[in-house]
This record gives sequence, structure tokens and C-alpha cells, in this order.
Amino acid sequence: MRRLIALATGLLLLVNGIRADDAIPAETVVSVKRATAYIRAEGTNWNGTGSGFVISVNKDTVLLATNYHVISSPSAEKRQRPAEFTTSTKQVTVTAVFNGGTKNEVESRAEVIACDPDNDLAILRVTGLKAPPAAIDFASAPAPVETMTVYTFGYPFGQSLATGKGAPAITVGKASVSSLRLDDAGELSRVQIDGSLNPGNSGGPMVDTKGRLVGVAVSRVRDGQGIGFAVPAAELGRLMKGRMGGVHLTARKGDDNKLVVKAEVGLIDPLAALKGATLHYVVVAPKGALPKPGEPVSKHPGAKSAVLKFDGGVATAELTLGATDGEIVVQAVPDGVPTGAGRVRTFPLTVPKGAKAVVLGEPGVPGGAGAGETAAPRGWKEYTPPNKTFKVWFPDNVKVEEEQKATPIQIDDPAPAAPFPAMPQFPAMPPIPAPPPLPGFPPPRFPALPPPPRFPALPQPPRLPNLFNRVYINVSSAVCAVPDGPSYVVEQVIITPPRGPVNADEIHRLLRQVAMGKGDAKVTRETDVQMGPFKGKEYLIERERGAVRARSFVIGSSFYLLRSIGSLDEVQSADSTRFLESCRLEKPAPPPPAVPGATVAGGTPHDTTFNDPVPAKGALVGVEFGLGKIGENRTVTAARAVFQVGGTESYGPWHGPEPAPADKSRVVAKTGYVLTGLSVRATAFWVQGVTATFTKQTEGKLDPKDSYESDPIGSKDGPDSVAVGGKAEAPIGFVGKTGARGLSGLGLAFKAVGAPPPARATTRGPRTHGGAHDSEHREVAPAGGYLIGLEVGMSKWFNNDVVGSVRAVYRTGDKETLGEQFGTLAGPAVKVVAKPGYAVGALALKARGGLDSIVITFMKVVDGKLDPKDSYESERLGGPGGPGGREPVRVGGDGTLVVGLLARANHKDVTGLGLIYPDTNKPGLDAPWPRGLPTQIQGGGGDPEFREVGPEGSVLVGLEVGVGRFFDNPVIKCVRPVFRGGDKETTGEWHGPTDQTVVKEFVKVVAKPGYAVGVLTVRTGLGADGLSITFMKVVDGKLDPKDSYESEWVGGKGGGEGKVGDGTLAIGLIGKARADTVSGFGLLHPIAPKK
Repeated sequence: MRRLIALATGLLLLVNGIRADDAIPAETVVSVKRATAYIRAEGTNWNGTGSGFVISVNKDTVLLATNYHVISSPSAEKRQRPAEFTTSTKQVTVTAVFNGGTKNEVESRAEVIACDPDNDLAILRVTGLKAPPAAIDFASAPAPVETMTVYTFGYPFGQSLATGKGAPAITVGKASVSSLRLDDAGELSRVQIDGSLNPGNSGGPMVDTKGRLVGVAVSRVRDGQGIGFAVPAAELGRLMKGRMGGVHLTARKGDDNKLVVKAEVGLIDPLAALKGATLHYVVVAPKGALPKPGEPVSKHPGAKSAVLKFDGGVATAELTLGATDGEIVVQAVPDGVPTGAGRVRTFPLTVPKGAKAVVLGEPGVPGGAGAGETAAPRGWKEYTPPNKTFKVWFPDNVKVEEEQKATPIQIDDPAPAAPFPAMPQFPAMPPIPAPPPLPGFPPPRFPALPPPPRFPALPQPPRLPNLFNRVYINVSSAVCAVPDGPSYVVEQVIITPPRGPVNADEIHRLLRQVAMGKGDAKVTRETDVQMGPFKGKEYLIERERGAVRARSFVIGSSFYLLRSIGSLDEVQSADSTRFLESCRLEKPAPPPPAVPGATVAGGTPHDTTFNDPVPAKGALVGVEFGLGKIGENRTVTAARAVFQVGGTESYGPWHGPEPAPADKSRVVAKTGYVLTGLSVRATAFWVQGVTATFTKQTEGKLDPKDSYESDPIGSKDGPDSVAVGGKAEAPIGFVGKTGARGLSGLGLAFKAVGAPPPARATTRGPRTHGGAHDSEHREVAPAGGYLIGLEVGMSKWFNNDVVGSVRAVYRTGDKETLGEQFGTLAGPAVKVVAKPGYAVGALALKARGGLDSIVITFMKVVDGKLDPKDSYESERLGGPGGPGGREPVRVGGDGTLVVGLLARANHKDVTGLGLIYPDTNKPGLDAPWPRGLPTQIQGGGGDPEFREVGPEGSVLVGLEVGVGRFFDNPVIKCVRPVFRGGDKETTGEWHGPTDQTVVKEFVKVVAKPGYAVGVLTVRTGLGADGLSITFMKVVDGKLDPKDSYESEWVGGKGGGEGKVGDGTLAIGLIGKARADTVSGFGLLHPIAPKK
């Protein structure tokens, strides 16, 4: 933020330094400033600011011009695509502020009356304006020429430059025309200037020295210094006369098997000047010749026309086509307004089999489809790589060259702090078969991938390393080189095993450099795009010879790069768009359907569910169980229901392997009672124990006061029991889950399911992020209050912006209060507070050595809770972080009201933050860290930390460990502590995944009576390889290292070894874990009481 403000201040100083003899006349400056307005737009879950200017005045009503992207939802700008119907602006509130930053400031509500997404223009209407300013002349606009001096008026950086409570003051800049960009028809499309346009300038006027409009400021080149663009004034003139907008085609098969196409054309007509229009169209057979750029469709051989009927803001016509393949080319032309002709648009006539109706459009646009979602258009084929991870469309009858490589990389300990493992030289692609030369430059060739920046290759070890210290970079590529045309390239990079969260921005920058290749190349356009639900980036790269249009996607540990390589016209053609838009990931198999009305304890989403209904006029009176053993522990391996109808018993089917008679145990209600509840002790993989609840039933009614429990079936140990049902309702079904080992979950089905069983306590994500070794501070809001914002002081780390101090902002009723300041305030602070009715719901934190940045998510407060669906984000506070940093870590966000702030700080700066909730006070979750002295953590790198203590008075006596596999090597995937207090043994929470697809076996390592955990010996690499525990004798509340023994080794022996603990009694377990594995271990020691 400071950098942006400094840049804006520099622009102001530049304006003040303009020589008097080259300046725009003072009266012209005053007139244009009065006509320029500050524009605010607010929609559902988004808001934005920009500039606009008056183009017409009629008494107290004025019309303003601005950019379409200023008043539209950000999602409307994500795709580079032909304009469909204008995104609805009915849910957008637009405000125009005149004379911003002065005592004469006037704020008025504005109505959107016309939108032109193709040219990024919109027209607003403001009524009831007293003393409206004079309009800026756009009708007699001068023809722009290179080196022409122009002046920009607008509100860069929006509210950030406001010095008071009102709007910011206007900023005036000087620039010159550096280039005139033409479209395919030879018409002026964009005016390029050598002065930079900043966010907030969009929609403002760019005028000559006489105050005549030259263009509408629209954009700048990302990463380009001093380059901006404007929409030519002539485009605004054509819009005001009326023009035809986006086209929407819907096709269906008629009774005679002909194709019936309904055409709908948007009208861009702010002054209601259009009176009629005609749709010209032509069907082009596969491989047929399309109209040339600039050629009207009506002049193409075989063209037909249909009269469009006006209905509100839409013109419609219905076309009957004999052909059902190829492409249809359309153009709408208004009567008597030749300058208002719509763009020539091409749609494939692909209609899926069995479809009653389908929207025709380029793949990826609303109603369109990608590979795997519909058949490929004529002239194209669907391609799936050997690993079957994605699909894409390539031109038909062109050979696809494939290559797959897996490169092993040795990872030394400790693992380097990089977004992903250091990458070697990418294997060079074989040359594409040379097509005939394109005019003006040699045929495109797939460039060799250069080594990525900032990631030096790791030295190769002298001998074959342990597999556990390896990752593999798997590169799959497919190249389709069209003779006399462009080359289409898809590359996929998969890192195995995953190395945790990656820095998506860094990966996108790396992929962009790969797309640029070697030699002189420049990115002239960068936009946000999507591949199905996944967001990515698109780059237009212009080279000395030719161009590249590329898209990059970062999806977990997989990276995708799609490229169209050829001439500038070829890479921007409809065919290139079709290729880039068609790529889709393979969809995963749908999850198994849920059992209606069922509540089950245990099992995983992948297990098979069962539901045995209670017979008509019958009741569930018991369960027969099959028993087994895992180690020394009894388990329940199978179960079947016992029903009763009219005094006669019957059984349901066995779920799990049918047991031998000696392994059966039957629990049935005594006469007059029915089964109404189960208390189930289950892991994700098996049921360890069950207790049944029976309730008296008289004439169909239950008496909750007359009930009893059965003896426990199976083991009494294991996880805490989960109650299913109770005493007040009779079940209508016996339900559960079965997995590879047999019975994995058990429950009951009811007519009306009440509150679900209490879920196991799980973290909301990391409790805090950053400042792992710094002291922690806890602060809670005043009674009845909650967190609504932060006051953040900025600091510097070398040349990087970082967060130096933080203090909470609380709201109690109508009163706002500030909390304690954590860290040192070195300069002005930025206060970011929720708008009325909202509160802090989550923080996105980027931290490494210190706290780099904060982004606050505000959520709507509804009945004392937060609604995550109604939320918005603040701007980033702080800097982007250094190279190789991880993605921001999200703290909170589940909709629980936040009532306090956790902060970690050193002697100078705040280094980490977390949140406190009113409903959680369990060790290791969102409550304050358990009191204790932590050891260092062996392993884990930058993964989220956990910390857990047992019940008061207990000590750590062991661990329960889930062991998985990495290739053929055993590794530790999850762990939970085992505590002992007196004669009672309890287990803590699982840290790491417990799913049976990840964990192959569980091992419980516990001290013999009178001993406790003294030291952990741990080996770690990418995750946790293995460990052993040194147990020591407990004597008078202390450990005796002389009386000790070591457990057997659990897991593998790869990675580097370290020890945690020094023989001091441990009251808790600390460590680090991520979604796919536990990765680090440490111990928590008690704090000695003060004397």
C-alpha cells in the first residue's frame, strides 16, 4: 500500500513540475476536473472504485461515461471471450461523486443505462444534480497521432489517497501517444500512451490541450512501467449512436431433423436511437472458408438474413438451418446506423446427442463446454494423455507428439524453503516438424524449457540416496503442430510426493518465463482465466518473430501450461481460443450416496453404507455382534439387527464377515423394551466397542425415565464414545458402514433426525501462524464484544514492507474500543474495520522470519454467528513476502464469532497472529496455547504447528502412531498422544490424516507402569520418517534418566535424525502437521512454580 501511495505522490509531483509553456490552460483544467467524477460500485461480495466523466447534460440530468469493468462484478472480467449478454448490473449500486476532495463535494446515485463489454465502456445516468458541470466534448474528438500530448484525469488508488472522510481529490497526469493499436479490420482499437495508468484511473477522460476527448482510460500492462491504454473517443461516439452487442444462440433439433437456432442480440442503446436491425448469417461447412477480417457477413457467399424483433433491451430472431455441422457466422446490423454493426461472431454447430437444446458458444463461455463435456467440434478431436489426468481438443488429422519423463530429485535436510523442490533443467522438447514458413518469420518451434529462476539445482549425491529423501518431477507434454498454422502445446508437471502448499504466484511467474522462452520476448497482456472451476493466468507474449498465447494453472502439486505459438493473428484467433478454452481435468468419481435420516459413528466416506429398515409394525430390539482382535484389543468386526414383530424375533443380514459361534455376542432388550440408542467407540477403520441403550415402550410410546444400558461389547478402551440416538425416539432402521476390515461404522436411522452426534474436536486450521519461537500474548474483547478489525503499523525489512505492530479493534453494542498494541509502531498505522453489521471471520497470513502480510475476511453477523457466504476481503496489509515464500495460511473462517486476538511478538515486531473463539477451550485447538515450556520441534519446516496437553495432573506416557507407505518405505502419517493420570489412561487428538487409504496400520507405544516419556528420537525428511521413545522412571514428580529403556523403532529410518527432550517430565506433545502427514515432533514441559 505504501508503495502505491508513494507512486501516486510521485505522479502528483510530476504534474506540478510541468513547464508552463507546455501546460494545458488553467480554465480547461478546471472544466475537465469539474466534469470528472469519482465512481464507487458495490455488488454482492465485491466493491470497486474508478473514474467517469460527463458527456451529456440536460437540465438536472447528466450522462457519464466510464469503463464496464468499473461497474461490473470482478468475475465478469475473468475471461477473454466474445461478449455474451452484458453481466447484470441490477444488483450493483453505483455512486458518482463530483468535486471529490473539496468542500463542494456532491454525491449522487447513478443508474447504469448501457454497457459495452467488448470495448469496456458503460454509460451512467445521474438525475437531480444541481448546477451540473459542462460536458466534455467527444463528438469533435481529434484524431490521435503518435507523440501527441494528452492529459489524464482520474482518481488513482481510490480511497487510499483520501485525506479526509470524503472522496479523494482528483489527479491530473501528462503523457503522450506512443502507439495506435488496430484490430483485424484495420480500425483503431486502443490508444497506447507512455504514461502509466494506475488502478482507479479506469474510466477517466484523456483529453488534448483544448479539453477535447482523445480516449477513455482503461488499462495498463502488468509488470510494464509507463505504458497505458485508452479506448478511442470514436468508440464512445459509436456507442452513443446505438450499436448491436453480444449474441446468444440456442439450438435444438426440429421435427424434421433440421436445426432450429434462436438468436438473441443485446442492444447497446443509451439514447433509444435504434429502431430496427437485421441479422446476417451464413453456415460454413467444416474446412470451409470463413469471412475475412473486416468483411461484412452479408457479402459472404451463401449469406442469408433475418429481421430482428426488438423486445426491451434484446433483439430476437429464429433461424432454420439445413446443416447440423460446421459453423455458423453471424453479424447484427442496425437499420440506418452503419457504425453500429455488431462484431462478426462464429459459433460451432456441435449439438450433443440426445440434447433437447444447447447454447452455442466458444468452449468455456456460459453455456459452452470443454473436452469431455461434449463432443469435439468438426475439424477437432479430443485428446487424453496416457496418465488420463486431463482432456483437450486438438485439430483433427494432425499428429500429436507425446513425451513423458520422471526426474528424481534428491532433497537434503533440512528441506529447502522453496515453493516446491529445486527443479533441474527441464528436458528439451524435440523439434516440432517444420511447417512451411509463415510470412515474415520462420515456423514456430517448441522452445526448450529454461531452468526456472531462483531455484538452483541441488548437487547430486555420490551414491543412490534413500528413496524417502526423493521427490519426482513428472513432466507430460503433447504437441500438435498444424501445417501452415500455429502449434498447440500442453505441458503438465506433477510433483510426487506432494511437498505441501506451493506459492501459486511464484509458480505462475515461473511458467510465464517458460512460455516466454529465450530471446527477445515481452508480455503485452496478462489476464485471469479459468479451466472449469480452476483459476489461472493467460499471457499474450509478443516476440521479435511471432507470438505466444499461454495459460498457466496451479492445482495442488500439479502445474499446467497451455500454449498457442504462431503469428500474432493466429494466436488470437478463434481456433486458438477454442484450444485454450477446451482443456478440462478429469472429474473424480462421485461420493457414495448418503443414507436418508441416518446418523453413523465411524467409517470413512469411501466405505460401503448399509440401511436395514425396521419391519412394518415391528421394532428394533437388539444387535448380534461378531468379535475379533487387533493386537491385544477386542474389536467389533460384524453386526446384524435383531427385530421383533408380534412377539417373533427375526434377524437382518450380517454386515462384515459372519463370525464363528464362539465369536458372537448377542445384546437384546428385555420384554417390553426396545433399542433406542448406541454409544459407539470407533476409529476411521473399525468399531472398537459398543454399548446399547434400551427404553421402556408401552402402547407405542417410550418412557425415557425407564431405561437401561447393556454391558459394553468389544473393547472399553480406544476413542471417546459417540452417542447415536438416545431415549426419546425409536429408530426406523439399523445403519452403518463396512470397509476392507469389516464393520467400520455403526448407527441408527430415525424419522426426524435431531441434532447430529457430537463431532470429534477438530482444529479450524492452524491456531496461529508465524512467530514459532516468540512469546505469545492473549487478549479478549470486553464482555459481549467481538473483533471487527485491526490497526496495523507497517515496518521495513531491508526494502520489503512487513507488519510491525497490530492492535485489535472490538465492537460492543455501538461502542468501538482498541486493544493492546503488539509490536512497535514505527510510523503511521492503517486501521481496517468491518462495515456495519460485519465482523472479522478469518485472517490470511503470510509469515516467514516475521509477519509479511495480513488479509482480513469480514463476514456478516447473523444471530450471534458469522455467515461465511456473505463475506468480503480487505486489501493486503504489508508486502508480498520474499521469493520462495509459501502461500498465505488461512486462520479461522468457519463462521464462529471471534472474541479475541492471539499475537506472537519479539522485542520489536509482531511475528504471528491467531484468533480466539468463545466456544472452544480445548488444548491444541483455538484456545490459548497450553501453558508449558516447549522444546524445539524436529522437522516440519513451515507447516502449521499443533500443541496438546492431557487432563490436569497427567503426564505423557506414549504415542499412538499411524504408519503409511512411501513406495516401499514405512513412514509416519499421523500421531496422537497418550496421557496417564493416576490409574486412568486417556488419548488426545489425532494430528495428520487417519484415512485408511493413507494409513496401513496403527501402533501404540506406551510406557510400562511407573514410567513416562523422557526423550523422542525422530527422523524427518519431507515428513516424519520414524521414531523411538525413551521412557524413564518417574520418581517424586521427576524423571530418572539412569532408570530408562527405549522402545522399538516405529516407521522408517530415512531422513535426518534429531532428539527432543532432555529427561524432563513431559505434560504434552507439540509438533507440526499438514493435510497429508504429520511432519514434526516436540515435547511440552511444565513451568516451574514461582518461589
